Amino acid sequence: SESVASALADRHALLVLDNCEHVRDGVTPLVERLLAGCPRLTVLVTSRARLMVPFEHVFAVPPLPVDGDRGEGGGEADAVARFMDRAAAAGWPVAEEQRGLVTEVCRKLDGIALAIELAAARLPTLGLDELVAGLSDHLRLLVGGRRADERHSSVRAMLDWSAGLLTSADLTVFRRIAVFVAPFTVEAAAEVAEFAPLERPDAVAGGLARLAEQSLLIAAPSSGSIRYRALEAIRQYGMEQLVGADDLAATRSRHLRWCLTTAAELAREAQPAIGTWRVRFDEVADDIRAAVGWAADQPDHRAEARALALALADLAFARNLAGESQQRYEQAASLTDDPAAAVAALRSAAGVAAARMRGDDTYRLWRAAADAARRAGDTASAARHLATAATTFYRSSGVFARL
Repeated sequence: SESVASALADRHALLVLDNCEHVRDGVTPLVERLLAGCPRLTVLVTSRARLMVPFEHVFAVPPLPVDGDRGEGGGEADAVARFMDRAAAAGWPVAEEQRGLVTEVCRKLDGIALAIELAAARLPTLGLDELVAGLSDHLRLLVGGRRADERHSSVRAMLDWSAGLLTSADLTVFRRIAVFVAPFTVEAAAEVAEFAPLERPDAVAGGLARLAEQSLLIAAPSSGSIRYRALEAIRQYGMEQLVGADDLAATRSRHLRWCLTTAAELAREAQPAIGTWRVRFDEVADDIRAAVGWAADQPDHRAEARALALALADLAFARNLAGESQQRYEQAASLTDDPAAAVAALRSAAGVAAARMRGDDTYRLWRAAADAARRAGDTASAARHLATAATTFYRSSGVFARL
C-alpha cells in the first residue's frame, strides 16, 4: 500500500478496484490511506457491500429495466435489448413477433444481466417457448459453459459465492425469509425467521440490512415502512438452502401462523375494501395464497389450511375478487372431514356464485351443499338446499350456460 500511495501521491488519477466484497476488510483501510495521502486521487470500487469509508458516494446498480422505463434514447427496454443481442450472438436471432415472449423471459428473470445472458445462450437448444416454461426453475436452467470466472458460469455459482460471504446468523435469516413470495416488513421477517429473543435481539433486522447491503435483498419504502424483497432467482436459491438445512417445515409453519394472524387483523378492519385496507391486503395476499397452498398438502396443517382458506375467501370478496372468493370457499369445503363445516363453506360459495351471475356454479354448489347436509344427517337442510337449487334455475335460467 505504501508503494501504491507513493506512486499516486501527486497524480490526478482514477483507481478502479473490482469485486471487493470478499476482501472488504483489507480494501477499506487501503482506500482510507490512499485518499488521505493522495489528494487528487479518485477511487471507483465495485462491491456488493459498502466500504463505509468517509466521503463514500454509493451508486446502486439496479437490474436492467424490462418494460415501462425504456433504454437510452427511448428505444426498447435494456433487458430486452440485451437478450436480443446475446441471442443473435448465439446464432439464434429472435423474430419480431416473438418480442412479447422475450419480454416475459426478461420479466421472469427480474432483469438480472447474468441470468439474461445465460438464458439467451440456451435459446438454440430450447427455443423461446421451452425457455419460458423452464424458467420456473431458474437455477437448474441458467447454467453456462466454463468462463474465466467460475462465479459467472451459472446463477447458482454466483449465489454460492455471495452466500459464502455471509455470517452464520445472516445466512439463517437469508434462508428463512425465502418463504416470502411478496415484499415483507422487518416485523413479518422477525416472526417467520424467529431467533431466540435473548440469542440475538437484532439478528433479523440487522441481518436484513446486511443482506440488502450485499445485494441479496432489495429494500424499498412502502406504506410508510420499509419492505424487503428478493429477486426470484435469489428466492429460489434461498429455498434450496432452507431445504438443505432441514428447516423448511418449521419455517413454513411459522409463515403459516403469521398469515393466519395477518388475515385475522385484516378481517377486524371496520371499513374494508377502501383506502389503506386495500393496500395492506394487496401487500400480503400472495403470501396468504402461498401459505394456503402449502398447508393444504400437509396432513398436520389441514385445519389451519381450511381456516386460512375461509379467511382469504372473506377478504377476497371484500376486495371485489369474487372469483377467488368462490374458489377459496370451495377449497375450504374440500379441506374438512366435517360435513357440517363443508355445508357452511359450500353455502357461502353458492352465494358468491349467485352474486357473480354464474347460474351453473350456483346450482352445482347448492346441490353439493345438500349432499354434505345429507351426510351430516341434516335432512331438513338438505331439502332446503335442494329447493334453493331448483329455485335458482327457475328464477335465473338466463344466467345458465347449460339448461
